[in-house]
Amino acid sequence: MALAATGYALWIIVEVARHGVGVPGCASLLTAVVALGGIQLATLGIVGEYVGRIYCETKNRPHYLIRETSEQPAPAAPAAPERPLRVRGGGASAFGSGRSRTVRQFITFAMIGVVDTAVHLSVYATLNHWIPYLTAHVIGYCVSIVGSFLLNSYITCRTSPTWRAFVRFPLSSLVNLVLSGALLHVGVSHLGMGKNIAALTAGILATPFSFLIARWAITSGAAVSRQPEPMPGGRTGRPGD
Repeated sequence: MALAATGYALWIIVEVARHGVGVPGCASLLTAVVALGGIQLATLGIVGEYVGRIYCETKNRPHYLIRETSEQPAPAAPAAPERPLRVRGGGASAFGSGRSRTVRQFITFAMIGVVDTAVHLSVYATLNHWIPYLTAHVIGYCVSIVGSFLLNSYITCRTSPTWRAFVRFPLSSLVNLVLSGALLHVGVSHLGMGKNIAALTAGILATPFSFLIARWAITSGAAVSRQPEPMPGGRTGRPGD
C-alpha cells in the first residue's frame, strides 16, 4: 500500500507537470497526504511484525514444568505394536504420500494461477479507462503476484506467509515468463506451430518449473518456530535466558 501510494503521488506530479495546475494547491496537498499515509501504513506493518513475534515468543515459554508429584502415577497404557511400512510399487508408503502431496500442491498451484490471471486481466480492464495501458498492466500484475503469494502460502503450502518468502516468490513468475517466452519462440520459429497452440504448450511446460520455484520460495522463506529447550532442574528456556 505504501508503494502504491508513492506511485500515485508520482503520477499526480507528472500530470501537473504535463497539463498544468487545475486547482491551485491540490497537487502539493494530495502528495503530502499520500506520502504521510504510506509512511503510516509502513510503520504500522513494522509494529504488527513486532507484536506478532512477541506473541509467538511468549506462548511457547511456560513459567515452569512439574518434574514429579507425590501422587501415584496412572498405569501406563500398553504400547501399540509398530506397523511396518507397506511397500507399493517398489517404494515405501512415505514416498507415495510425498508424491501425492506434490501432485495435490501442483494442481492447487495451477488453479490459483488461473484465478490470478483472471484477477490480473480484471484489474487491467478496470484501470485501463483512466490510466495508460502499461501502468494498468503493471498494477494488475502486482495485485496478481500478491494474491498468488498469499493463496499459495495458505492453501498450497499451508504455511504462514513471511516477508522473506514474499521477496523470493516473484522469482517463480520471472522464470515462468522467460521460459514460456523462449518456448513460444522455439515453437513458432523452428517448429512451425501456431501462436495460440505454441503459447498454450509453452505455458503447460513452464508451469512445473514455476511451481517448484514458488514452493521453494515459500517453504525456504518460512519462519522456523523455536521450541523451548530443556534445561537442568526441569526448567525450560533457551541458552542465555
